Amino acid sequence: MKNDEWETCEAKEEGKAFEHLTKTLQQIEDARVVYIDDFIPEGEEESDQTKYFEEALGDGNVKLILGPKRYYATVKLPSRTVLEGQGMELTTIQTPNHAPSYEWTVSVKDKDNGAEYIAVRHLSLDGNRRRGVEPAGGSRSSCLTFHGVKYGWVKDVFAYNSTLHGFDVTSTGLDYHYGGDGTVDSGPSQYVWIDGCKATDWIDDGFTTHHSEYITISNCYAYEPNSRGNANGIEIDDGSRHVLLSNNYSIWVVMGVLKLKPMPTPVQRTMSIFLGIFLGKTHVAITSAISAIIPAMILTQKRPIILRLLISYRCTQTKKGGSRTIQIPVLL
Repeated sequence: MKNDEWETCEAKEEGKAFEHLTKTLQQIEDARVVYIDDFIPEGEEESDQTKYFEEALGDGNVKLILGPKRYYATVKLPSRTVLEGQGMELTTIQTPNHAPSYEWTVSVKDKDNGAEYIAVRHLSLDGNRRRGVEPAGGSRSSCLTFHGVKYGWVKDVFAYNSTLHGFDVTSTGLDYHYGGDGTVDSGPSQYVWIDGCKATDWIDDGFTTHHSEYITISNCYAYEPNSRGNANGIEIDDGSRHVLLSNNYSIWVVMGVLKLKPMPTPVQRTMSIFLGIFLGKTHVAITSAISAIIPAMILTQKRPIILRLLISYRCTQTKKGGSRTIQIPVLL
């Protein structure tokens, strides 16, 4: 199959998956809608409202609506859940001051087995890193993490003040998988769309993926991370397959747009970059092998680049004399 035929086939498959997700989310909204403020007693202390979110969410199959205010909780989402605020500038969930360093502001309830049909939209997430915590390791400590989510949609969400990542789409389990060449983790997230979101003041990555497939990040903005970490805008990390980046903007970051780390797990097999504007010290950093083939992708500081249908490639790995060889068909 030619590259353009293969790309069209994949786009159709993702289109069908998104249509399926939107229909299922509508069924969830039709089944049960609740308001978090109905569960929080009037005058209740605002130090930690986590238990009220747990009560409102139950076992899922629910749309939970938040008001135009700040909430203090670590929210764990069961399958078939829609979490909706009144807008980025109006609704905020903040990690409570006494929450352990490993906590997420929003994550799935069952991290060992994952979840399905999850939507988070129209709100902000304050990771509250300044409560005095450090990253706890693995996939912990981020504003929003999807562990093994099949069919997920994150729309118009602002993540800031994170202890690790702003947004992380990863596989099940709490630790990232580094199983060696030729291995990928079980329980991947699949068919997840992140659209119209923003990230700032994170430690490691604004947006990242691990050991997951059929992921789309579009119309997103990563800017001004904390200077102490890697400070990558968007990082497509180990074991990620079939990832689409479209119309994203990244500014004043270290590895501005994309960084594929040469870790001891398979190089990402398929990725497409469409329109994007990126400013930073290194705008698009992939691996040395790919950079050698496309040297124009490595730019100097403060020079913007616009990418239009720049690359779409499959990467395979072979061992030759102990080193890796990466073969890349490039679509321009």
